Amino acid sequence: SHGGEDNGETDAETTCFYFDVHPNYLREGLDRFCQFFAAPRFAWGSSEREVKAIESEFQQAKTSDSNREAQVHAALIDEAHPYNTFGWGDRRSLVERPAAARVDMQREMRQFHAQHYSAGRMSAVVLGKEPLDELQLWALESCGAIPNKQTSRPRFSSGPPPFAPHRLPLEVRVKPLK
Repeated sequence: SHGGEDNGETDAETTCFYFDVHPNYLREGLDRFCQFFAAPRFAWGSSEREVKAIESEFQQAKTSDSNREAQVHAALIDEAHPYNTFGWGDRRSLVERPAAARVDMQREMRQFHAQHYSAGRMSAVVLGKEPLDELQLWALESCGAIPNKQTSRPRFSSGPPPFAPHRLPLEVRVKPLK
């Protein structure tokens, strides 16, 4: 109702969430936005809507040549390396397979949030028409609700290399769809 929207995107190692709102409602929008990180509800109705959005994005992206190439690379990486994973979420990976394995996804989401969502590992950027000092105060007050759990960012440098030396050099050709 205040002309806003929110979204997010995840790449290999980071996630970026963002929102915009009519300038007159920035303060209250920032408070609401920060509550997603400080005290998420993990309500299944919201999660179900997000799974539908993720599935829609996956269906659109799965024929992208660059996405297909990235997935081929991930599949070729050493199984012990963290990049050897399915790089996209879809309904099958987020709902169907966990349900078949009797995985409680709400519990898993809560555990993931508890382990990884910490103010010390986050950055915030606030852009508004207000003076910088006022925006900074709003950011400190709103983001201050996000606990700093003193967690460190996972490091992948201590694990195995992505490709075992005996598999190199490796040439991969992905036939484009487009």
